Amino acid sequence: MKFNTYLFVLITLIVFSHSHLAHADDACLLTPVPSELLANVIDTDEQYLYRGHESSLYIQDALTLEVVGLIEFGFHISRIHVAGDRAYLIVGIQLVVLDISDPTAMSVLGEFGTFLGPLIETIGTQVLISRGGFVQVLDAADPSAISVIGEIELPSEPFIWELVGTTLYVMDRIEIMYVIDVSDPVHPVNRQKFILDRIEYRWPVALEEMNGTLAIGFADSDNIGYMILDISRPFVPTVIQQDILDVAIVKIGSREQLAVVYTSNDLVYFADVSDPENPVVLHTLDSSEWRPTRHGDDQIRFSNNRVFIRQTREDALYVLSISGCMGWCNRVDQATPAGVLNFDDVKSFLDNYTNQSSVADFAAPFGRLDFFDISAFLSQFQGGCP
Repeated sequence: MKFNTYLFVLITLIVFSHSHLAHADDACLLTPVPSELLANVIDTDEQYLYRGHESSLYIQDALTLEVVGLIEFGFHISRIHVAGDRAYLIVGIQLVVLDISDPTAMSVLGEFGTFLGPLIETIGTQVLISRGGFVQVLDAADPSAISVIGEIELPSEPFIWELVGTTLYVMDRIEIMYVIDVSDPVHPVNRQKFILDRIEYRWPVALEEMNGTLAIGFADSDNIGYMILDISRPFVPTVIQQDILDVAIVKIGSREQLAVVYTSNDLVYFADVSDPENPVVLHTLDSSEWRPTRHGDDQIRFSNNRVFIRQTREDALYVLSISGCMGWCNRVDQATPAGVLNFDDVKSFLDNYTNQSSVADFAAPFGRLDFFDISAFLSQFQGGCP
């Protein structure tokens, strides 16, 4: 308690000594960042872009796009999942675990398995992977001796999924969502089989946790639409909004109260989803040159004030700079009113830090809150809104 009180006083003094950091622009500006990058898969953290192209993994500064690390594999990289100081990759038919604590000197910590599916998630040092019709839980505490500690077989093969806390929402290729409780990794349990039969949807292509709800986009040759589910009761999702659309939602990405919706009508929509039932479109961007696909493998990732959109058809990677959307200016802008860095943002950070929330996890080693996170928060706060 004394330590937190000391931090509170320290940061308060810094806040009032930097009162000139006040406001971001009101306009929601989306600026393409010139690049000719190619990627078969991407992921991000708050500092870096992790870009897999063919058999190479590049680590790049998210703002400057400067390559700071490179490692070569003999096989195609089909998935990247970054969690703290580790990156989990599907390389060829194996899971590969990398130490990325020093991007200039990445090293392989361990490998596992054969014929793995393309889906990866992590809870601490436990890894969730898809393998045919199974969801498996791996213990990767010792990456050199990874082992299966739990698994569950589903009636149909997982196509896309989203992990929210210890609940895994898994969708097959048609219209069924399984709600898997992984709080006990040794005994994962299918708590719910949710059939999306209210509208004749087919082919889910987007699944994203969005400000406390779950957003689903669907598309096939006949039916395209979306559905928003209330997941406040994780095992009993309920529909709060749904509709048939004229265009397909290809991919949804969200960060805090900002959502990016990538559609097949060559537009990217940026929206305020602070009220998910009544999203407000802040800006649209013509993406006609990107030629979005419909099979669910495009990606949207955020890092700092950048959005990275990977388009599958040509493995193209598009980079956008965001400023002023919802007044959001950077990660330290954690409290309302948005666009203003002040005492409320500091209090919000301290509350999140005290409650061990990942929202306060600003610096490596990720997955653990310590003084480095406080130092990074102060540094970004002093930098103001871009």
